[in-house]
Amino acid sequence: MLTGHLKAFGHKTPERRKESATGTGYEGENLAAAFLRAKGLTILERNYACARGEIDIIAFHRGTVVFVEVKFRASPDAPDPVTAVGETKQTRLKAAAAHYIAAKKLMERNIGARIDVLGIRKEASGNFSYDYRTDALEAPQIIT
Repeated sequence: MLTGHLKAFGHKTPERRKESATGTGYEGENLAAAFLRAKGLTILERNYACARGEIDIIAFHRGTVVFVEVKFRASPDAPDPVTAVGETKQTRLKAAAAHYIAAKKLMERNIGARIDVLGIRKEASGNFSYDYRTDALEAPQIIT
């Protein structure tokens, strides 16, 4: 049944993004994708962008489309990554998610949606700690 859902999204294996000028963001998103896969999520898209905003990772999990904002900190002394998702970013995330929901006609297919935030911090030991918050933000509702 999962395969049918993925085809409905026009799912293809996500292409790896070329390393950007900030390799830190690229490293964080790769760690996030691996973490989410280990949690059972299927990655649909990375770096989805529209005029309304960008979503780092879009995944599918148990009948729900999951929009994931990734915040990576390469230093243990840096501020908490999850708290870095301020009001402006939240507004843009919700707008981009609403665009994706409308474009893929998710409401017509009764597919749920949620917005998660994944904070990743590189510890002094070189290991990574993960703070994964599901349903961190209210997902937008689209009236068709």
